[in-house]
Amino acid sequence: MKDLVINFVGLQEGKHDFQFEITDEFFESIEYSEIPKGQVAVDLILEKKPGMMILNFTFKGFIQVTCDRCADNFNFPIDQQDKLVVKVGGKGEEGQSTEEVLFLAAGEYQLDLTHFIYETLQLTLPLKIVHPVDASGKSTCNQEIIKKLEQLSNSSNDKTDPRWDILKSFSN
Repeated sequence: MKDLVINFVGLQEGKHDFQFEITDEFFESIEYSEIPKGQVAVDLILEKKPGMMILNFTFKGFIQVTCDRCADNFNFPIDQQDKLVVKVGGKGEEGQSTEEVLFLAAGEYQLDLTHFIYETLQLTLPLKIVHPVDASGKSTCNQEIIKKLEQLSNSSNDKTDPRWDILKSFSN
C-alpha cells in the first residue's frame, strides 16, 4: 500500500497532518486478513523531533465483522485513537521495537504504516463480537438463525450419547 508510506526525511521539524482512507482494497491486500471489508478514515498528526517522531492516530468508520452469536455480517463502528513513537538512528536498537516504540535504522527514510494500521483495527475488536442492541435493549441478531440454533440445541439435549451414559453411573 504505497499510500500508507510516509517519506519522513524531507519533513521539517514540527507537526504534519496526514489523512488516509482505508477501504476494502486495503483489507484484501493483507494476507490472512480476518477483516473482509471496511471503510475507515485515518487522521494522523506526525510530530517530527530530532531523532524521533510522535504519531497520533484517530480512526473513524466501520469494519465488517461476523457475529459470534448468529453468524451474520454487520458493520462494527470504529472510533479509536492510538499513538506510536518512532525513534530513528539508534545504534543497535533496530530489532528492539515494542508495541509503543518503533526503532528504525539511521539510513531509513520511509515509514510504512500498513502493518500498524491493520493491527490497530484488529485490536479494536472485542473478544466476543455480537450485534449491538437496539434502542429498546433488544438484540439485533438475525432472529431466524437464533430460532434455528435454539431448535437444534433443544433437540440435541434430548438425545444423549450412549458412550457417556456408562460414565454417569460412576460417582466420586
